[in-house]
Amino acid sequence: MLNDWYDREIDAINEPYRPIPSGVISENEVITHIWVLLLGGLGLAGILDVWAGHTFPIMFYLALGGSFISYIYSAPPLKLKQNGWIGNFALGASYISLPWELQRRKKVKARDALRTELLSLVKKFIGKVGKD
Repeated sequence: MLNDWYDREIDAINEPYRPIPSGVISENEVITHIWVLLLGGLGLAGILDVWAGHTFPIMFYLALGGSFISYIYSAPPLKLKQNGWIGNFALGASYISLPWELQRRKKVKARDALRTELLSLVKKFIGKVGKD
């Protein structure tokens, strides 16, 4: 949703039927959705930390880091997606590499890395389905 918000001018030309450029969703609704999804995701990550019995909230910090990377990927002034390989690296780091690297270093259990990866896939699926 955040990426769609920052791409609204381009989408108005290339894909004017999409909800944001077509005006089906108002600016206030988009901003509300972004905050609900962000806070809900961070809250869910915190709940997973409690459920997994972590003494350090690693899932929360992974979600927070992924959210930050998502923001700098989409939003000015950095807008990493405009920088070719840097944008691709940011996506790979936030969605794939980080959970598995943490598990490899034994900072999290394999089970928790798998949960993180599965939740990431669910998030991407919901994002893709909800996007159009």
